[in-house]
Amino acid sequence: MVKRPNCGAEVRAISKEWNYGIFHVKRYDCSNCKTWFREYYYKDKVNFVLMPVKGKGVKKVSKA
Repeated sequence: MVKRPNCGAEVRAISKEWNYGIFHVKRYDCSNCKTWFREYYYKDKVNFVLMPVKGKGVKKVSKA
């Protein structure tokens, strides 16, 4: 299970998974706040997280 960066809800299932260059990307859909976030893995560790931010597009966020 993964915790959502903003609301802290636990997301159980990966909705989509793919490779992007040197990263392995996992997308999760949060049922609590009805939005998505993507974790970018490099060498089996989370390197950064991207998610939509209202009025700013898709931004890098820190994990909670």
